[in-house]
This record gives sequence, C-alpha cells and structure tokens, in this order.
Amino acid sequence: MYVVTAQPPAAVTHSSLAHFTGPDVTNLIIVKCTRLEVHTLSEHDGLVPVLDVGLYGRVATMEVFRPPEEEQDLIFLTTERYQFCVLRYDAAKRQITTKAQGELRNRIGRATDSGPIGGVDPGCRMLGLHLYDGLFKAIPIGHHGSMKDAFDIRLEELQVSARGPREEGRERVRERK
Repeated sequence: MYVVTAQPPAAVTHSSLAHFTGPDVTNLIIVKCTRLEVHTLSEHDGLVPVLDVGLYGRVATMEVFRPPEEEQDLIFLTTERYQFCVLRYDAAKRQITTKAQGELRNRIGRATDSGPIGGVDPGCRMLGLHLYDGLFKAIPIGHHGSMKDAFDIRLEELQVSARGPREEGRERVRERK
C-alpha cells in the first residue's frame, strides 16, 4: 500500500503590496513556491483572502507594475524553468487572466549561481532580468502591459548580486489609499 499526503506550500518566497484587484483596493500579493495568494487589506477585518491560485512551475521572480494606460497593477512572474507570464485581475469575472506569456530560455549561457533577479524600470517601459552570467535580458513593455520581443544585453560583469531598491513603487501604493 502506498500512502501520500499532499500539503500546499507554506513558505513565502515573494510578496508585494499592489492595487491588483482594483485601482482603490490595496492588496497583499503572496507567492508560496507554486501558489499565488491575493489578500485585500481591510481596516476592520485585516487581511481578507481574495484568491488562491495554483501555478504551473516554481516562481523564481515576481514584479508588480502598472503601465500608464492601466487602472490596476499587473503581476510579472518567472519560473525556475525560464517561463514567464503577466497576470491581470478581471473584476467582472472575479478571476485572474493571462495578458502575456512566453519563454526566456537562451540556448547558450550559464545560469546564475545566485538565482534570477528581476526588476521593472520606474516608468514601466521595460522589464529586466538577470538569468545568465554576463547577460541582462530586457523585455520592452507595450501598450496596456503587452510584452514586446525580448533581447539580451552583454554585461562586462559576470555576476550580479542585487539590484537597487525601487522606492517609487512603494510610495505609489501609499499615495493611493
């Protein structure tokens, strides 16, 4: 006899504040390995669960951004197998929809020892990823969060240990309360 118990992931790997479910709603976005949880911050009830979604792959990076034409934030996720997706919340259907998806894998290159690092420029014009030693992958952001063709930029420095903090994003969440 073979007995298995399955428990959903419990360790938080990524988290961020965002206006994901609505322009005036503050959400706490939590990623637990292969699960995405969205909670609403309420003055009276505290954290109220909104969504708990399973993902096909272990999340390597998560970035929250809002293109100028959008009313709500979007979520950019990459997996450990170099897949990506851009997620949006559809308030009418009360579910997450995929705006863009694709593959980031290069045929050549050595994966970074420190793990993938991602970031969004403050103007939401480009997503940047450090996935391979000596390479920076840039993904231009089009209208309404659509992704244009990615391209690689050679880096003189083979190893990147961190990116600078993006203070603009934190202030934006506080301003729209």
